[in-house]
Amino acid sequence: MSTGAGKYEIKPSGARIVKGPVEEEEPVESGPKEFCFVIMSFSGDPVLESYYDEAIKPTINKLGLRCVRVDREIHQDRISDRIRDNIKGSAAVIVDLTEDKPNCYFEAGYAVALNEAGNVVAHDRPIIFQRLNAPPQYKPDIPFDLKDYPFILYTTVGNLRRELRKKLKALLNR
Repeated sequence: MSTGAGKYEIKPSGARIVKGPVEEEEPVESGPKEFCFVIMSFSGDPVLESYYDEAIKPTINKLGLRCVRVDREIHQDRISDRIRDNIKGSAAVIVDLTEDKPNCYFEAGYAVALNEAGNVVAHDRPIIFQRLNAPPQYKPDIPFDLKDYPFILYTTVGNLRRELRKKLKALLNR
């Protein structure tokens, strides 16, 4: 299946997306850290799906890395095992907290804990937090415990591409 070109428009009143089918991703195999793992809601919100398909995934791919989202992998494993293994094996973790889903906070906390525990494999893994800033539906509210982490507050696909590329290039030395 291939990703269809999507049209998007964000106005103060909200966002509207027209989009084609979703591309399935290959499962992650063990080996060198050649992928970025994306943590985000599985709600199917067409606005967030378009940001993934049109900004996050292409930006990561242009840096020579695969982009992995567990709900788009083909696998038979327990999903919690896949998430844990993908966080551990990734070159970077991108966390989109736009929809404030508890599982996204839990997975982000796991990634942060791995880095802070001094884990030799994990301590150099960047974690990039981001959130859509398009009120009234998508508010840029960052919870108190995360305010000391840098966030990309994105407003457009182009804005997210630029900011994510800049951060990944700097943090991964690419």
